[in-house]
Amino acid sequence: MSQTNSSLNKDNISAILTAVAVISLIVGFGIYFNFYSNPSESYLQQKQLEDSVVQASTNNGNFVTIKLNKTAFMHIDKSIYPQAPELQGIASYINTENGNPIKLADLKGKVVLFDFWTYTCINCIRTIPYLNEWYDRYRRSGISNLRSSLTRI
Repeated sequence: MSQTNSSLNKDNISAILTAVAVISLIVGFGIYFNFYSNPSESYLQQKQLEDSVVQASTNNGNFVTIKLNKTAFMHIDKSIYPQAPELQGIASYINTENGNPIKLADLKGKVVLFDFWTYTCINCIRTIPYLNEWYDRYRRSGISNLRSSLTRI
């Protein structure tokens, strides 16, 4: 009888230690991913953007328009963001003036939505109506759409 109790105790202890290890792992991940006393750079960038948004927003159908606090936005430290590289390796352009390449310097100061897609990607194709709707809705505000197909022949 004592051998059975000893065996059960070893099984119980093993189960308890396994449970403690799993709980410790879960708590460890929770602390690791939610520890803000030493915030990451991306958290700081997100916080800067959140601080520059006015709390008022307008819900119009499927779109939510968030008003930007322009004064706070202009004071965001933009030096932490890397500059976008020039577009390279593009074989041809369509819907540009005389098929000329697009230079990022020409887009400075504009709101530009870059959409990189492939014609065989169903999820890419499904976004096209939404991108067209956004463009139609915001083009008077100065938004530009740049779409690039990543297809190789």
